[in-house]
Amino acid sequence: MSKSVSIIGGVVVILAGVACGGAWYTGTQIEPLLRTDMERNNQQLAEALAGKDISARIDLTGFERRWFSSTAYYTATFTTAKINEGQPVEVQVRADIEHGPFPWSRVSSFKLLPVLAGVHTEMVNTPQMAGWFALTKGVSPLQAQSTIGYDKNVQTTLKAQPFTWEKDDATLTFSGATAEGTGDFDGTRLDAKGDIGSFDLKARSADGPTHLQANNITFKTGGIKGVSGFYLGNSEIRIGDMGFEVPGNVPLTLKNLVGVGSLEELDGKLKGSVDYTLEQASIANKPVGSLQMRWAFRDFDANATRDLVAFYKAKVEPQAEEAAKAGEQFELQLSDADQAQLQVLLMTLLEAKPHIELAPLGLKTTNGESHVNLSVDFARPASPDLPPDQLVQQLVSQLDLKVAVAKATIQDIVTLQGQLTGQTDAAALARNAEGTANMLAGVAAMQGVARVDGNDIRSDLHFEKGMVDFNGQKMTLEQFVNFVMSKSGRTAQ
Repeated sequence: MSKSVSIIGGVVVILAGVACGGAWYTGTQIEPLLRTDMERNNQQLAEALAGKDISARIDLTGFERRWFSSTAYYTATFTTAKINEGQPVEVQVRADIEHGPFPWSRVSSFKLLPVLAGVHTEMVNTPQMAGWFALTKGVSPLQAQSTIGYDKNVQTTLKAQPFTWEKDDATLTFSGATAEGTGDFDGTRLDAKGDIGSFDLKARSADGPTHLQANNITFKTGGIKGVSGFYLGNSEIRIGDMGFEVPGNVPLTLKNLVGVGSLEELDGKLKGSVDYTLEQASIANKPVGSLQMRWAFRDFDANATRDLVAFYKAKVEPQAEEAAKAGEQFELQLSDADQAQLQVLLMTLLEAKPHIELAPLGLKTTNGESHVNLSVDFARPASPDLPPDQLVQQLVSQLDLKVAVAKATIQDIVTLQGQLTGQTDAAALARNAEGTANMLAGVAAMQGVARVDGNDIRSDLHFEKGMVDFNGQKMTLEQFVNFVMSKSGRTAQ
């Protein structure tokens, strides 16, 4: 027995020595790793906020290293004219780091695989953050628990505390949120998911009540960074229900709003899609119908797209924000050099012959279904300085547009409008709705902009090689422009 005890004791001593040595080694590796991570994060922040009226950076302001644990101190600084009268806002964060290979918090949870470190992160209660801490009753509003592997992979669980904020005649209630993510220190891979139970804003003013609320919000995303710098993969957001009530407008309710997106990169070109579905939209508690919209694209030059996004953030977005702030109409001003750069980027993008589809944009009401489908193929023109008609003919190699509006859809919408104005006679509402649908169908057919096909009002347009086929009538692009202008009561210039 004593021999067995001796052997076991020897094994424990050896394991303890390995653990202690590993803990010491970990302590020497974490600080340079964190500083490198800060540099990468600040670079990404600068890129994301380029051209915006906000700046942000994160600094590792302190590091205390011990044998089995360390403490890191961060300061995140935000500056924007919209908050704190333009003065910097600082958020201080403390990270308590348990050294690997066997952090006690993991061992106590029977997680026995070796890791580089376990990290618990909380905000620090500073004078600037005191109001937020008061809302969460002294608990850190944001907390995170992370595990860093020896392969530089990171797993993180983030929690936002619930709170209720009240001021004057306004109340904001937030249920809290949780999120989980995995990635790496190089920022080449990211997978995340999270959920928000609800938020609810109520306010009263002389104009009337305001009520904004959303419930059951979830999201997930995952992907890897492509060669061009875009994150490739899938993403999804779901909102169980949303409500909007503002003075001067009827209440709007949305049920089960879902957005799903995907992005791929192959041979230097981007391909992707974005799908939106809405199970039910209601106005003043009266159902309107369900909606769907799908955008798809392919053959977008990845580098040109990336550079165009950067150009927009740096040159266009700041001017748009300034115009909006001043209440003025936005007019883009570009230098000769900027115009030349934009022209090169656009021509490079068009060289890849990008394709865009809207298939479909659909509305389904109680009794009818209507939809729009659009498909456009682009090409690089010989010169961007061509006359407008020649430029369009070379720029758009093919276009297809199909519109189908059900008479029943029109009837449902007209009936809803009548109900919202207080009409209650069902028979009168039905007669008015049917008459309006028939009148619109007749006018569209008489004007030659659509045809009546059974219970649908349809219009088709196909453009290719400079020729337009509009509802079976073939004409040149110039003739089509004159036709459209004549129907709108204007003359083409």
